Parts: sequence; structure tokens; C-alpha cells
Amino acid sequence: MQPGASDPAPIEPAPAAPNLIEPTLDERTMAILAHMLQILGLWIAPLIIFVIKRESRFVSFHALQALLLQVLYMFLMGLGVVFLVWRRGPPHITIRNHRHCPPDAHPVQPEAWHENKERGWLQSSP
Repeated sequence: MQPGASDPAPIEPAPAAPNLIEPTLDERTMAILAHMLQILGLWIAPLIIFVIKRESRFVSFHALQALLLQVLYMFLMGLGVVFLVWRRGPPHITIRNHRHCPPDAHPVQPEAWHENKERGWLQSSP
């Protein structure tokens, strides 16, 4: 140190983090079960765990997280079904006499489909 220079101020330690309560082994097990049982029990298993262990904030947080994941999954699956029905169209066409239907009558080929409809091989369902 140089002569005449003042001593640096002592470094104060950072304030301690608030005393957080560690989850017990039972709480951690129930939280893991809330996530793992949704594979077999879908949304019912996390809901049951949430209702049973509602007093534990740790378990209820993880059970609600798993429950919301299942809700999101069901919503996305519903959108997928709507998209598939929209892409394929409603199932209202049936083949009347499939044994005598020519091989080019596949609905992917629109020209053949219209020709077969004119011949009377295709009919609309009620």
C-alpha cells in the first residue's frame, strides 16, 4: 500500500437468503408421482394427488403443473382431431358396389371419383 492511502472499506457479506423449508421425502415422492402417474392416469392422477396433499405447497404446485400439462395436451389433441377432420372432410361418401369398382376409383384421384359417381358406383350416406 502507498503511504497516506486510506485502508479500503471491509467487504460486507451478502445478506443471507430467507430460510426456505426443504420439502420432505414424502412431499418429493408425491410430486414425482404427480408427474409420473399422468402417463397412466392422464389428468385423474394429478387431480387426486392435488386433492389429497393440498396442504403442502410443494406437492400442490407440482400436481397443478401436471394437471395443466394434461389440459394443454388434451387441447392440442382436440385441435389435431379438428384439423384431420377438416383436411379429410366429413365421412359422407360410401362405395355402393365395391367388388365391381375399378382400381382407379380411389378418392385421391378426383377425375376417377367423378366418373364413378356418374356411373352410380358412389352414393351419399344419409
